[in-house]
Amino acid sequence: MSKIEERKKQSVDAIRELRKIKSTLSEELADVRVILDEKDNPSIAKAITQVFGEMSNDDPRKGYITFDMYMTCLRILRAAGGAKASSILEREFV
Repeated sequence: MSKIEERKKQSVDAIRELRKIKSTLSEELADVRVILDEKDNPSIAKAITQVFGEMSNDDPRKGYITFDMYMTCLRILRAAGGAKASSILEREFV
């Protein structure tokens, strides 16, 4: 096996392991919730409502930010940041 093939195999194995770790973390953190005081943090409460919609009073997520909600918001921010960066680069260099 050449050095390149060996490095490729190591990289693929590392990616597989990282995916397993990510899956395990997601499973273990699925029930983590942080209390959201809507009076103290109205902008956060509004953002959560805009992303996830109005929650009924019997919704177990109401009044909380769950790990899944946090990760969803993080993905949105990354996508928005990527789009903004692309727009700036295009404007400056095209």
